[in-house]
Parts: sequence; structure tokens; C-alpha cells
Amino acid sequence: MNWRAWIVPGIVIVVIGIFFIPVIQHRVLSYGIDSYATHAPLFTGHTASQAFTTQSNIIGIGTILVNLHHAKQLTPVTVTVFNTASNTLLVSKTILPIDIHDDQFAYINFPSTPIPANTPIKIEYSAPNSTVQNPVGVRFGSNKEDISLALIEKVPVWRAILTVAHNRQNDWKYVAPVSIFALLVCIPALFPTKRSIAFWIATAIIAISAYAIMLWIIPQFGGVSGGDPYDYLGIAQSIQHGQNPFLNTKRLPGYPLLLVPTFASRAFDDQFVMRVITSTAGIIGIILIALIARTLTSSLIPAIGSAAILAFQKDYIWTAMRPEPYAVYAMLLLLALYLFFLSYQQQSKLWIRIAFGLCLGYAAMTRQEGFVLAAVLGSCSFAYELARGKSIVRFISMYVPAFAIVLPFFITNTIAYHNPFYLKYLQDERLQPVDSFLAFQDSLGATWGIVGSMWKASWSQLERLSLTSVPLLSGIISMWGWYAYIRYNKNKTVGMIVTALLLLMSAGMILASVYAKANFSGLFTQISAGFILASIPVFFIETKWKGVVIALVLLSQIGIATWFHPFPKHYQQSYPLIVLMIGTALLARAPNKKLLFSYAALITSILPFLLISTMLGQQLNTAIDKQNQDTALDSVTYRAARYARNLPQPIGFDQAYLPARLYFDPDAIYFPAEDNPTPQMEKDWLAKNPIKTMIVTNAEKIFSKPYPNWTVVKTFKAAGNDDKIFESIVYSVH
Repeated sequence: MNWRAWIVPGIVIVVIGIFFIPVIQHRVLSYGIDSYATHAPLFTGHTASQAFTTQSNIIGIGTILVNLHHAKQLTPVTVTVFNTASNTLLVSKTILPIDIHDDQFAYINFPSTPIPANTPIKIEYSAPNSTVQNPVGVRFGSNKEDISLALIEKVPVWRAILTVAHNRQNDWKYVAPVSIFALLVCIPALFPTKRSIAFWIATAIIAISAYAIMLWIIPQFGGVSGGDPYDYLGIAQSIQHGQNPFLNTKRLPGYPLLLVPTFASRAFDDQFVMRVITSTAGIIGIILIALIARTLTSSLIPAIGSAAILAFQKDYIWTAMRPEPYAVYAMLLLLALYLFFLSYQQQSKLWIRIAFGLCLGYAAMTRQEGFVLAAVLGSCSFAYELARGKSIVRFISMYVPAFAIVLPFFITNTIAYHNPFYLKYLQDERLQPVDSFLAFQDSLGATWGIVGSMWKASWSQLERLSLTSVPLLSGIISMWGWYAYIRYNKNKTVGMIVTALLLLMSAGMILASVYAKANFSGLFTQISAGFILASIPVFFIETKWKGVVIALVLLSQIGIATWFHPFPKHYQQSYPLIVLMIGTALLARAPNKKLLFSYAALITSILPFLLISTMLGQQLNTAIDKQNQDTALDSVTYRAARYARNLPQPIGFDQAYLPARLYFDPDAIYFPAEDNPTPQMEKDWLAKNPIKTMIVTNAEKIFSKPYPNWTVVKTFKAAGNDDKIFESIVYSVH
């Protein structure tokens, strides 16, 4: 008997046998939807249940429970399982409060005897000790019938493998499109580096994809935070009426000027238009960062990489959808930088230099940081001309147009405030700039908390990462090691091995982002922070004097935010430059290798940044819900005020809302601010003011009951907080 002939069949039999070994698996039937509206409250007398037939032996059951009203102390949740065929109780166990964590399954394990397959069962959740004020929430799906449910089962290996893929189908729904997107965007790396068509195709795919996502999100926003958007609309109104936009405001008119056409027409939703303008500016910024990267390295590889990383960077995208000028200023800064470098190319044209000056001046009239940008670039230009012994013609052609743009600002300040450099911003009582070394330390730490956590897989949480953490240091070392390899290695065999390893690493990152999501996101947050620090010296080596200019601009813009107010939106113009440094450090030398190596390097470099965006995408609905809860009052008052513009006047409001003051001042009539208004005060105010249209919200207990001569014209509702849904009612007064 030839035993060797049985080796292969034996291996096949063993492998097949392994597939039938029983193992314990966790199978998710439904994750539910992570939003406030899809959670059923459990308290005395209120239960939630789910019926189904088992497919295998079940030894445990889990569901997602949440602290619905953020109670300090939850009560236990009782889980009972019935056999619906025999109407018998199978299991009754309790989930303790310590085991309840938001967005995680809370499990109970059965006694030694599992529930057999093909058993019709009903699972019921209750919290008899909870109150209506502090309930425990059970997450449901979109139909509000299927509870978020997971089972612990005993199944053969082959079924467990299928379950692993199925359990993560929600993750794959995000990861798969992003992975395909990365594969497509990186294809230009397989073409010669001077093929401009490949660069523009890849950049267009990146920009269009990001813009489509932003335009999908924008209509879901219901209101705005604070008074800044209304300040800018107020300046647009003053421009429309031919008034001086520099007087009695600390804002600048560059952004409001863009709003004038639609604001004056009265035909558009002003908040929506503001968001579209800023998101469009954000997309143009992505294209500009790709163009700047090409001027630095003359290669499409780092240009595509930088654009792809920036396009899905959470803070840049989120801020670009705010109805404020941060994204517009960032776009102008990037355009000024791009034109600056073009102006110093040989035989640069006059129109480019004039365009640079106009862009720089408009940037200064959009955000005050633009004056610092002008000072930095002007100093660089002056030093360059002085060192080269050139004439001042180029300098004049670049900066006189900028001065012409900002001249009205200085003239107004001189006449109105007797100081051409007057900034009302600096007179604001709320302004608390850095004024001591301890304050500087705290602000610098806050800046690192924002910049260092640029790729943290959370929309709102910032983290001050330790500069000595092992993952952060490994990020620094790995970038430097990678740069040394792509710069100095010439061995083709090693290059082929590294190419294969890079492709395997990309596949591994995709799997890790699905099956080890928490570990992947936690490690990469720190590694990417290390990339930021490690990219600085590499960036200087690769970009020479252009890199120094960019670094000075970046340092000045970060410095202003650190001094003024370290808040993510104030770093909008800094994010693209940080990404540019990382993209250049990772990819500037990749085109020197084989085409397949360049492709592998590009996809491996951008993929982890894109995979982090998939985790953010899964939290997007929650982030939008939170934003809409925070701005719910503004949403209803804004929509009511816009609607009432075409109704009979005089118009009255129960409070002096910002939208009311924008659209109706000085003719609107406001109920006086009172802590405890009485019905008699309401009647006296109505008798004194001949109002024909009245707008009332439920934010305060004012005009809580309509009067007999009031007729409801329109009611506006918005997402509210845990206690109420905000609404604003427009009445016709007879």
C-alpha cells in the first residue's frame, strides 16, 4: 500500500471534518437604527418583545439597551423567553445596569440546557423598577417591530464562517464601496506620471464623491447654532441696501457678498444657500490641494493621495457644511498659495500675479486671519526679491491689488474709529486670548487635541494624545523608515516583495476595519498623529523653499487659532496643509519606483484614512440628530419667520428671535422679556400693539393658549431635546 497516495485525500478529509466541528458563535439578527426615535422605552407597564423560530441550538440572547434619558442610575432589565408552541417559560434572567453600554449588545446566558433548533420562542424585555422619567431604551429597526437582536449559538464551523460575514454586513456596506473607490482612484498611478488626463480623472472622482455626500447631508440639517450666520446675513442685507458693511460689526463682508444675490431675491432658503456655498468652497479646496501638491513634486501620486485623504477628513468636511465663512477662507488661502507659487515660476504672466493679489485681498476681507496670511506671504516675497536682487515690479503687481481690496476697510476704520487697524473682534468682552504662559500651555494642548485627533473615529470627541505613546512613536518611526526605503532602495527583488507586502497590508487593513474595528481605529488615531509630526522634516526635504512658505503659513494660522480660540472650525484652513505634508512625505518618492509599486504605495497610504471615514459614516445619523436637537429652536423660528414675510403686518413675536430681527427689524414687535409673564400682561401687550400676524413657540410659557381671534396659518415642528419637540405656530390675528 502506497501511503503517500493517501496524503492529499487525508488532508481533504481532515479539512472537511474541521468544517463540521461544533463551535460557539455570536449571530446578529438586527442591529436596529442608532437614533433617538427608534428606541422603545422600558418602564413600569411597558415592555418590548420579539418572536421568531430558532435555527440552531441557542445558549444566549443579547440586545442593544441604552440609557435613554441619561439617568445617573439605571434599573435592571428582565429578560424572559417563552416557548410559544407549548406556552411554557424557558428562561427568566436579569441584565444588570453595569452590563448596559450604549451601542453594545447586552447578553444573558442560558442554563446548561440550550434552546433546541426549530423552537418557536418569544423574548420579552421589561424594566419594572424604571420610571417614565428614566427609562431604559430598547433599540428597534426602521419598522419599529424588529428588536436589535443577537444570538449565542452552537453551530458547525462552516455555519460560523458564514455568520461572521453576515454579522458584519453593516460594516461591509460602508467598507466595500470605500475600498472599491480607493482601487479606482489609485488607477492613475499605473499611468506615466505626466499624463494630466489621469490626474484630472482621479481628482474629479474624489471631488464629485465628496460633493455628493455633502449635498446629501446638507438638507438634513434643521437649523444653525448661535448668531454668526445671522450676522453674515445681516451684512448681506446692508450691502443690498447700499450701506457700509464695515460699520457696527466685527464680521467682514467677503462671505456676505456671496450671499447678496440669493438673499435679495427672497426666493431661496438662506441657510441652505449658505451651506451650499461653503461646501462648494470645500470641494474647490480639495482640488486646490491636489494642484498645490503637483507644483511641489511634479507628480500626480502625492497629489491624488493628498486630495483623497482630505476629501474624507471629518473636521474639514463637517466645517465645510457650516453656514459660516471658514471653508470659503480656506479655499481662498489655498488659491492664494497656488497662485503664489505660479507667480514665482519662470516667465509667470501678469494676470496670475494680479489674480494672486485679488485673491489675497479677498481672503483678508473674509476672515481676519487673512491679514496674517498677507503678512506672511508678503514677507516671503520681499525676502525672495531682496535675496535675488530683482526689481520690485513683480512685488507691486502681486500686492497692490490686495491692498486695493482691503483699502475700504482701513478708510472706514480711520474715519469711524480713528484707527486704521481697528478690529471690533478685539473689543469683544467674550474674547479671552492667551495672556499668560499657563494659558498658552492650555491652548497649545487644546490645539494638539484637535490636530492630533484628526483621524479619530468620532465626530465630536477630541483627544490629547500622549507624545510618548507606543503607537504614536511607531507612526513616526514607520514614516521615516518608509521614506528612507523609497528614497534609497534600488533592489528590484526587494521592491517586488515590498509591493506584495503593501497589497497584503491593504487587504489586512480592510479586514481589520471590519472585524477588529475598535483596535484598528484606536491604533490608527495615534499612528496618524505620529505621521503629522514625522512628515514635517520629510516635507522640507522634498519641497525646499516652497515647503518653508507653506510651513510658515500653517504655523501662522495654527498660531492664531491657538491664541484666539482652539476650536475645530478655526483650523479649517490648516487641515489641508497638514494633509499635504502627510501626502507628500508618504508618496513624493513613490513615482520613482515601478508603476505597480506606485499603485500599491498609493492605495496603502490613503486606505486607512478612508476606512476611518467608514466608521464615521456609521455614526452620521446620530451626529445629524444631535445637531438638529441642539438647533431645533432656531429651526422652527427661522422657518416661521421666513414664511411670515409674505403675511400681513405688523407682525409680533413672543420673543426677539434672531431670524425675526434679521427679516423684520425695525418693524417687528416683540413681547417684552419677562421671567413670569401673566395672562394680564399678554392682554395688555396685545391691546397696545395692533398686530395682524403673530408667531409663538413653545420654548417658554408665553401665549401658550391662542386667543379667540387667532387663526392658525402654519405650524412648524423640529427635533427637540429629551423633554419636548419644539414648534412654532404662525397665527393670523383678526
